[in-house]
Parts: sequence; C-alpha cells; structure tokens
Amino acid sequence: MIRIEVKKGPMQGKVFTFEDHDIFLFGRDEQHCHASIQEDPFVSRHHFLLEVNPPLSRLRDLGSRNGTFVNGTKHGGRATFAAAEENAKVAGPTVDLTNGDVITAGKTVFQVFVENQKNITAPHDIGRAPYQEDEPAAPSPDIRRTICEMPSPNAASHVGRQTIHELPPSLGRQTIVEMPSPSGPSIGRQTINEPADRRDEIALIAGRATMVEGASSTAGALGSHVGHHETAASPFPQRQLGEFPILQGFEFNQSLGTGSLGEVFLAKRTLDNSPVAVKFLASRINIAKEAQDEFLQGMETSARLRHRNIVQLYGAGKLGNEFYFVTEYCDGGSLARLFRAKKNSLQAKHIAVSLYLLLDGLSYAHDKGLVHRDIKPSNLLATRKKKRWIPKISDFGLNKAFEKAGFSGTPLTETTASSLPYMPRELLTDYKYVNPASDVFSLAASFYRIITGRFPRGDDKGSDSLSLVLQGEVPLLRKRYPGMHAGLAEVLDTALRTECCERYPNAREMQNALRAMMKKEGWV
Repeated sequence: MIRIEVKKGPMQGKVFTFEDHDIFLFGRDEQHCHASIQEDPFVSRHHFLLEVNPPLSRLRDLGSRNGTFVNGTKHGGRATFAAAEENAKVAGPTVDLTNGDVITAGKTVFQVFVENQKNITAPHDIGRAPYQEDEPAAPSPDIRRTICEMPSPNAASHVGRQTIHELPPSLGRQTIVEMPSPSGPSIGRQTINEPADRRDEIALIAGRATMVEGASSTAGALGSHVGHHETAASPFPQRQLGEFPILQGFEFNQSLGTGSLGEVFLAKRTLDNSPVAVKFLASRINIAKEAQDEFLQGMETSARLRHRNIVQLYGAGKLGNEFYFVTEYCDGGSLARLFRAKKNSLQAKHIAVSLYLLLDGLSYAHDKGLVHRDIKPSNLLATRKKKRWIPKISDFGLNKAFEKAGFSGTPLTETTASSLPYMPRELLTDYKYVNPASDVFSLAASFYRIITGRFPRGDDKGSDSLSLVLQGEVPLLRKRYPGMHAGLAEVLDTALRTECCERYPNAREMQNALRAMMKKEGWV
C-alpha cells in the first residue's frame, strides 16, 4: 500500500491511500483533480500527476508554472517545459518516488509512505524519516531494490477493488497446447442476443462491403482453465528482446512487433500446424505466486469471448519471468495499414462497414459487462476470409489486466505511452471506474487517426501528452478532413465528446446510430 500524507498547507492532515494501480491528480481544477487547492496562486490548474502501483509510484509534472519539488529538487516548471518544447519533447518531467519522499507544490507539502502488502512488498524500515519542516529529509536507498516475494498468504489477497480467494493447485503448463473446437452453437453473429432480423441485417451489411466481411470463427476454445506458470524462482533464463522463446507445442517463426510491455511472435502450433500469435509480456516487478494465479485465472474471462470481430484468446501461461498469451493470428496485420494500401479506392462506405463490424464485436463484450480500456489503432487488426477482410479487436482485456494486476509498473507515465492519444479523460480522472463509453471514445479516436493521419487532440510537439488528455478538445472531424462524409463524421464526433455523458453510452448505441446513417445513405 502507498499512503500520501499532507504535511503542510490548506489540506494539512489529509491522507490518501492506494492499495493497487491508480491515478492521483493535484491542481486547482476542482472538478477533475483528486486533491484541489483553489486559493494557492502557485498551484497550476493541473499541477502534477502521480501514478501509483504499489510499491512503485511515479510523479509527472504537467507543465505547471512553478514546477514540482521532490526532496527540494525542482521538476518541471514553465521554463523547463519551454526548453522541452524546443527539443520537441512531449512529456513533462517524471521522477520515481520512494518511501519517505517529500513532494512540494506551491504551499502544499506531501510525504510518501510505502507499506507492506500481501502480493508485492516493501519493508517498513526503508526510506526517509517523517517529514519535519525545519530539517531536510535524509536520502534513502531506492525502494524498488528492496522488493521481494513474500510467503503465500493464508487469507484472500486483494486484486484491484475485488477480493479473489486462493485458487486450487495449478494444472500443468502444457494444458494450453490442446485447443479443442467449441462444442456449443456456431460462433459469430448468432452468439449476439439479437432478433433474427437484426442478425440478417448485420450479414447484409457485411455482404455488401467490398473490403470487409463478417464471418463465423472456427477458432478453438479453452478447457476449464488457462495455462500454468513457473514460480518467480524460475529455472528459465531471462529471454532477450528479439530472441525466440522455447515453448513446448509451438515453433516460433518470426517477430511480429514489440511494444512497451513485451513482444509478439508468429508461431506454428505443432499439434495441427496452424498459425497462432504468441504475445510475451514481462513483469517489471516480482509478484507472489498467488497474484500470478489470480491474474491467469482472470484471463479466462477474455478467453470466453468468442465473436468473429474479436481476436480469439486460446490460452495463457507463465514461462520464466514472462507471461505468454496464445491468440488467433490475423494475417492482414493492422486495419490502418490495410486502409493505407487501399487509399485510392477507399470510400466512406468501406470505413463505415469496418467500424460497424468492430462495434458489433465491442457490443458483444459490453453486453457481457466487459470493457477493453486500451483500444488503439495497433489493436485493430484484419484477417482474410476468401477475398474479403474481417476487422477484429485484439488484446481484449489483456494489457489492462496486466496493468491492473500490478505487473507493468507505471505505464501511463512512461514517455512512450502509446495509448494516451486515444485515451478518454476519465481514465485519468476516474481510473478504476471506466465504462463502455470510454471504449466508444477510444475506438472513434482510433478511426480519427486512421482517417486523417493526425492524433485526435492535436499534434503539437511541445504539448505534454497527459495534459492533452486532461485539457485537450477533439476538433470536429470535417474541420481537419473537409472531404469526409458528413454522416460518418457526425457519428464519430459524437463518440469523441470530452464529457463521458455526452457520448454514446456503449458500443451498441453507437452501432445503432451508425446503422441509421448507413440506411439513409442506401448502404444497407
């Protein structure tokens, strides 16, 4: 757990506690900051952001006028930020915090305390002495070097805001190799709880498209569990970036790409020689075995999503210090690349049909109470069906489950955070309680980028990316792309409104609006 105590200033005596991954905003903005000071002229509207993922925490100055001080050292400030603009940097200064660190912003002084927790631990006696106004705090060793694995807890352990009880013994790592076909009804459109005429209409929309087509998936499904993992004291050596993994039941052919958390490979499943994609994500901190089990168990929810417009998750497990996820392989790559390749023949109808089918997959997940949280262009893929392309949403729940479980460190304040341009504001102001309307924004923002080639909130080189999420407005699409179809632009503009309550509440409502526009145009 991380505890932030206010030692001096108008909020003196107030305490903020964090048991898992969360965001803390400080500034003068009473509506969106978690701690706001109205009467301090030295505090900016959005002064600093603190990302906590116990025992780690990272502070990022948001371009404040007077900067943020950590143990007396200034970070940020307008002069510093102006220099960053000249160097074309887009991220404010960040600093990793340790136990006992003192943060000063204007007249307010905070002190950070890192306390033990069950799954990730930091000893009590590491850090600085309690804050004293007249005595400078003594330096301390980096708390992250003291992280260690603790014995298995006897009671339930906390993951997010829910309590998940201890799981039964693991069932063996090779359980993901055999992937039988699902025994239930056909997978695809008929899995959506809709009237028959609605399903026929979806089929008609897909059939009339000249680029994309919906199709039932025949992908295999999991059994009653998802994979197995080795303990933190794994005998496997740490794999280097770009090096092919060794995983029984799979032959790795090539790297498909890397991201901030890991790498994706194309592999052949030796059971039937079928191609699959295998994603490896490395935990940045040591996690107790119980937390690892809970995370893998939670991935079963994603594995049960079976829809033609969602990339199928076949299995998951842990190898050495990495988690791996075996998914359906999409041979078309990213939807954005496909659109670029067809830009000379691409019509508004093609874009609308692709968006409609992706909304169908997203609606299916929303109807089951699931939110993606990380939709961006790199997560929108395409796979070929005969002569047509099927758009799909990938990584459903994967990266965000990885983050929420505490395995990814502090990803939102990374200078290379690729999700920020597509992130709705509420992911910073109310990190834990996002809703389907957040996915609506991210999907529309991804299409905004694909269509215009520009980021939704702007491309200013000197703008801090987190500040843009908090303060930036999305210009109307036709202002940037005057030739865009008016009806399609209106649907996307509604989905991109800053206030969550002004957007479509979920993917189904956005799909309905899009379908009405397509009917009006005679596209269905």
